[in-house]
Amino acid sequence: CNQNNKQAAMQNDENNNPFFKESALPYSAPDFTKIKNKHFKPALLEAMKRQSSAIKKIAENSEKPTFDNTILALEKSKKMLDRVENVFNALTGANTNDTLKKVQTEISPLEAKHFDEIYLNNKLFSKVKNIYDNRENLKLDAESLKLVDYYYKKFIAAGANLSDEDKSKLKNINSQLATLSTKFNQTLLEADAAATIEIHDIKKLAGFTKSQIANIKDKTKKNTWLLTITNTTQQSQLQYLKNRDVRKQLFEAGWNRTNGGKYDTKGIVTKMVELRAQKAKLLGFKNFASWRLQNTMAKKPQAVLDLFAKLVPAATSKARKEAAEIQKMIKKEGENFKLEPWDWNFYAEKVRKAKYNLDENEVKPYFELKTVLEKGVFYAAKKLYGITFKKRTDLPTYQKDVMTYELFEENGTPLGLFYADYYARSSKSGGAWMDNFVTQSTLYNKKPVIYNVMNIA
Repeated sequence: CNQNNKQAAMQNDENNNPFFKESALPYSAPDFTKIKNKHFKPALLEAMKRQSSAIKKIAENSEKPTFDNTILALEKSKKMLDRVENVFNALTGANTNDTLKKVQTEISPLEAKHFDEIYLNNKLFSKVKNIYDNRENLKLDAESLKLVDYYYKKFIAAGANLSDEDKSKLKNINSQLATLSTKFNQTLLEADAAATIEIHDIKKLAGFTKSQIANIKDKTKKNTWLLTITNTTQQSQLQYLKNRDVRKQLFEAGWNRTNGGKYDTKGIVTKMVELRAQKAKLLGFKNFASWRLQNTMAKKPQAVLDLFAKLVPAATSKARKEAAEIQKMIKKEGENFKLEPWDWNFYAEKVRKAKYNLDENEVKPYFELKTVLEKGVFYAAKKLYGITFKKRTDLPTYQKDVMTYELFEENGTPLGLFYADYYARSSKSGGAWMDNFVTQSTLYNKKPVIYNVMNIA
């Protein structure tokens, strides 16, 4: 009876969970009309279960290891997990909520364990190593050779050569790091929202335009305006605010959002640094940076330090000259205080106007977001590469501000989809990034479905 109930529940999930099968939309784009918060956890668990089952078959296959039965099978094993993770990671980064945060907290250590069970699997690694060692004799094409190299290096970096005792230690470290990383990101997002400053005297917003003041009006309280922060070092509003005390308050709200108090992250960061140092030592590296950079262009920490050694003197020299000009402007304005970080943007704008007669407010209308995107970026792409862009309003998005475009080669061949999500909001992590909803694949004959995220106030 229990078995029948399990089968019925499984069938129900397959019928009602959109992740259990490929999307029917163009380019297999996510169908956000069907995807609900409740679908992610069961889909992620099922995807990991399916991959684990596939990995077990590969590892226990008694036949001689081949590219097809090992490397290609390994690549195919993650098909469903990629489909679910691509959308889950997009939403937890760009449009999260309490339900998704809870799923993220529960799933992150499980995923860390899942991937450790793949990349620290002795039987599986011996097969991958066998193919890697004999790769030159297998008559593989360049793409297949690259895939062999990719997986072998991934196993090595993950700790496949460690002893069983050290693998056990590494699994424990990876589980803790996954939990801490999720906690850090979620705490930072909550700190962003909590750092909002309430203004009760409209005179303190001098320097803002009428539309800027209207945009930050608290609709729930009388005579209240809300200065929110974005996850950046500086806050864009600092450029306009004439009131120095408000500027300082805003700057420090952003600068110290996780430094002490309810949202303090110093403990999390300290623990992560300690665990990363332990992980690096376990894997035979001097420090975490050396392990992290091994398969990147930089290769070693010294290359990064050498680059900074060339950049920093020039950058700081330029900053000192600008600071001197700004200090002169402060004096010219009849003030005698010393330049502080919260003054920089406000007075730099005055210097720019004095030196170049450039008023940013006069230039702004020419740089409306959609104009820059369509008549700037897309125009340049067409001129340089022949790529054209067509607005798609028929495809569902995960948030009302997201814009979608279909791309075409010069000869009209479809290239893929591009989702543009550019405005800051409380459900979005800070920074700017791109990633895939659907990854380009010759194996599955898939075109890329890309999303691009920014945090424009």
